[in-house]
Amino acid sequence: MKFFQYIVIVLLFYGFPCLSLTTVSTGGSGTFNAKAGKNVTIEVNVENDKDLIQFDVEIVFDANLLEPIDTTNSGYIPVDGRLVFFDEMVTGANGGSLTYHFINLSETFPDNIVVENGSGKLFSFVLRAIKPGESTIEYPEPKAEFQPEVFGGNSVDDTAGVAGGKVIVSTIKALINDMELNEGNSGVQNMNFTVSLDDSFTMPVTLTLNTENGTASTTDGDFNPLSGMQLVFSSGETSKLISVPVNGDNIVEADETFFVNLSSTDVGFDVGGQQGIGRILNDDTTSLSINDTMQDEGDNGSTTLFDFTVSLSHPSDKIITVDYATADDTGKDENSENDYQSKTGTLTFNPGNLSQTLSILVNIDTTVEENERFLINLSSPLLNGTSSPSLVSIFDGQGEGVILDDDTTSLSINNISQNEGDIGSTTLFDFTVSLSHPSDKIITVDYATADDTGKDENSENDYQSKTGTLTFDPGVLAQTLSVLVNIDTLIEPNERFFVNLSNAQLNGVSNSNLNISDVQGEGNILDDDDPSPAISSISRINVSFDGTVDLLNFKVFFSKDVQNVDVSDFNVTRDPVSLTPVIHQVVKIDDDEYKVVVNSGSGEGIIGIDVDAGTNIQDVNGKTLASSSYTNESFVIWEKNMNVGKGWNLLSFPGQIFKTEFSVLFPHASSSIWMWDTGKFSKAVNAVDLEKIGFWIYFPEAEFVTARGVETGALSTNLANGWNLVGVSKAVNSFSDQPIKLPIWMWQDSRYKSVQVMSPFLGYWIFASNSAVLN
Repeated sequence: MKFFQYIVIVLLFYGFPCLSLTTVSTGGSGTFNAKAGKNVTIEVNVENDKDLIQFDVEIVFDANLLEPIDTTNSGYIPVDGRLVFFDEMVTGANGGSLTYHFINLSETFPDNIVVENGSGKLFSFVLRAIKPGESTIEYPEPKAEFQPEVFGGNSVDDTAGVAGGKVIVSTIKALINDMELNEGNSGVQNMNFTVSLDDSFTMPVTLTLNTENGTASTTDGDFNPLSGMQLVFSSGETSKLISVPVNGDNIVEADETFFVNLSSTDVGFDVGGQQGIGRILNDDTTSLSINDTMQDEGDNGSTTLFDFTVSLSHPSDKIITVDYATADDTGKDENSENDYQSKTGTLTFNPGNLSQTLSILVNIDTTVEENERFLINLSSPLLNGTSSPSLVSIFDGQGEGVILDDDTTSLSINNISQNEGDIGSTTLFDFTVSLSHPSDKIITVDYATADDTGKDENSENDYQSKTGTLTFDPGVLAQTLSVLVNIDTLIEPNERFFVNLSNAQLNGVSNSNLNISDVQGEGNILDDDDPSPAISSISRINVSFDGTVDLLNFKVFFSKDVQNVDVSDFNVTRDPVSLTPVIHQVVKIDDDEYKVVVNSGSGEGIIGIDVDAGTNIQDVNGKTLASSSYTNESFVIWEKNMNVGKGWNLLSFPGQIFKTEFSVLFPHASSSIWMWDTGKFSKAVNAVDLEKIGFWIYFPEAEFVTARGVETGALSTNLANGWNLVGVSKAVNSFSDQPIKLPIWMWQDSRYKSVQVMSPFLGYWIFASNSAVLN
């Protein structure tokens, strides 16, 4: 028997691409003959290696085959401890091949190939073998034997064998590439990895894929996992794509990674711990902004809190800090004008935070001033303590704090009661014009004297008239206004003149924060020529309602301290006389001041109060009142039955109301009472709000409404530039000296009508071309 010894080893690989296929052949050749019906066995032995786990055998014959090879009995058959396997045989007129695939090796591997009805020459023999974890196997004096054999007594031509060679085993590898992808702001994007083999197998190959968390994790929802994914390579395939879903978000964070791990239970691969790295690139940024705050300065306590909101446009999974510092504008901090308290510091946004509140203390004052502004500036944004301008920036780095001045000040003038005097020709009556609160701007107010019972030099020469303008520099609270009163020796009642204030301005402009609360000062010239007590003045102070009767209250001033005053010392008059009122009581307020309470009676008429001669009012020395008669302050008392229609009515009152409760005045009205104030409608609280103005009121049915009160004298209503809703105390039919644009509108029969005459108890819309006083 002759042996043809040869070894050829090549790489058989399925999995991811690593090494190219390598074939090494030492070759072998010979001839054999077999008679028909007889078997010829070709035996291949690989000795001394128990670790080979896969191989592929290919035997090629030359073109001298006389007849086709029959493989009818092919199969995977254990025979006497040896393995016999016929996978495929292809024969033809010019030759053929026999290929073995994936045969598990035992300690030695004998493999029988049965060929029938053929003769020819063995051209080549190829053995592919794989050993896991190694790329090359070199056998010391390996043996591979080709042994033709005759069964059944047939002879075989033996040919000398071929010298042995070496066995080379190359391990085939699988690889996966690394990938990176912008995560996006929402939804899902696929990160596609390429899984490759460096050569193809002739049989299907299966790999298992599993994702592994890194800095990116499925717990945080960064990506969707692959768990036990099976990836199958068909025969001849060397490359496949797999996708890992990546979830978008708008959180500012560092780039994150995860892993795709490969494994296989199939033999013939060196997966080699291959791991694809998936890098999720952060494409989110966030920016810091601070809002503006506009707020009243406040009146309660010493400070007002101005809260600013510092916001992030998008959340972050890292700590973000930003510095802040206040800065002066028209408002100054405590080191200058003490408008607000300066502040610096750092705001910290923990992961997930989107906003922080930054509070600044504004100092409260009562000074009338312009609105003031301070600033808050943001700077030095840091991400985890590091400047990262590509991730964190400042979009709006300056907040404005506008301190709205809610302080008002009002001008008032006092009253003066003073003896006329006996020395020289004049006596100085010093009035004080005061501001309720200081201002940081110049305030001016006009003044002018006006006659009452006392007349100026153009009439009775009781005092010297005067007009002008007072100026209050910033911070000044009071000014003195002096009027000269002329001295005489006449025995006369006390006399009175007025000083009226008007046209108050702040820095030369009318301002809603500045008003005149007391427009008129009274100068009471006390006659000091008669030693007997005398009434210096009588004035109405208010009206009241005691549940039964309407009452008028008068203040009576005497020139000296008096005593023995009672109800019988006073008389009241009424026109018509049939409606004579009654004095209820006289109350002492001070030694020279008394309050006389008078029943106002009913119906329209004039009421007055006087003291007749011969009364027993005495001064503290027992001297009786010397004047023969004194009458002061006459008032028109009115009682009106107003015919109101169903629906809305536009009404007014001609003066002061006795009954001020709306439930008494309008028991059947079914809505709030609305008045027009500073360019907008507002609800009236009581009837005092309604004096001398027009107002809207709704009645569900037509009816008569009775109202009673006292006329306050000629109408004197402040008109704003634009539309005004007013009433009158007396009929007005001439507007030539008024800045009023005709026509005038009233509401009647559920519609507006233009009129030329204004009457009491109705309300009217008038348009003033500028601010004025309606007289």
